Amino acid sequence: MNDDMHENELDILIMRVVEGDASTEEWDTLATRAAADQSVWRLLATAQRDQMDLARLGRVAASVADGVDAPVPRPQPAPVATTAWTGWLGWAVAAVVFLALVINSLTPPQPPAEGGVQA
Repeated sequence: MNDDMHENELDILIMRVVEGDASTEEWDTLATRAAADQSVWRLLATAQRDQMDLARLGRVAASVADGVDAPVPRPQPAPVATTAWTGWLGWAVAAVVFLALVINSLTPPQPPAEGGVQA
């Protein structure tokens, strides 16, 4: 586990150097680790080469993308006459249904008519 932790720290250190974010202390730490283990320089060189390859491929992809004429969708304006009232139409219908339910619940039931058939 201790070796894994040191490898993770080394990977992070190398990435910070490759990305240009390493501080002076981090460079010193890298140099100290490389003095003890020469393969650290090989790891750094490999990471830098990979970074350069990735940047080059990114430029190639961007160049290809710049050469593609993609269609630009044109927004279709909504008709103004219908949008003015359609937004409120659903609320108006809901209000009418609500009022019908409230009025129906407030109306007392009618007793059956004498001698007649209840409808």
